[in-house]
Amino acid sequence: MRHQRLKPRLRRKLRPLGGRMHTMPHRLKAAKRRLVGAKQTLKALQSGGVEAVYIARDAEDRVVGPIESICRERQIEVVWIDTMEKLGALCGIDVGAASAVILL
Repeated sequence: MRHQRLKPRLRRKLRPLGGRMHTMPHRLKAAKRRLVGAKQTLKALQSGGVEAVYIARDAEDRVVGPIESICRERQIEVVWIDTMEKLGALCGIDVGAASAVILL
């Protein structure tokens, strides 16, 4: 019962300007142009036109290390997600994902 009372307050805090949520994970979920997976993320970073990169904290360093370094060099926003499973779910897939990218 208490949870139901707090829910509207939470919605008010997260109420977006212009009808969109401003929390980072929701941005990925709502993105129309996104790519999922480390290889696709690397390709997008190399070709340019990237708005933000999402990386799972539990992904292997050898997989996401190059992605991280390119983002640092090019000053691209990086959003960290706790697990690969959560990142995969945000992308709408049934398996985990090491990284994802929102394209411009």
